[in-house]
Amino acid sequence: MVVSSCRELDNNRSALSAASAFAIATAGANEGTPTKEKYRRMSLASTGFPTDQRNGDKEFVIRRAATNRVLNVLRHWVSKHSQDFDLNTCGLKMRVISFLEEVMHDPELLTQERKAAANIIRSIFCYHRLMAHRQSFKTHQGFFSSL
Repeated sequence: MVVSSCRELDNNRSALSAASAFAIATAGANEGTPTKEKYRRMSLASTGFPTDQRNGDKEFVIRRAATNRVLNVLRHWVSKHSQDFDLNTCGLKMRVISFLEEVMHDPELLTQERKAAANIIRSIFCYHRLMAHRQSFKTHQGFFSSL
């Protein structure tokens, strides 16, 4: 699905959250369906599942993929570019943590997704503890070298 304007998004029947839209756009969701997905769809159609149930299943799969993509992007950002959180531009660290806490408490998400959010939060705090420890070590090292 490619959305070229806000008007098209409003006209679209299924409302996507910002996180879902971002994840779908960055995951290349419009590159075609894998073979397994085609066979799964055909089997759903042939077993007599109602259209709304098939569409609900499709939305479920899209939401899972979108959520996982956003969590993977955040995980990469925290692990490879953690210095961005040191600057605390516009409360970035607190906003990301707040978003991840929402993910952790969302009853519609899978346990795996909640655990991933918790691990990312843990990574943020571990990094900042490490930086504080290094800063403290440098301070003490300077103190002892002056003696």
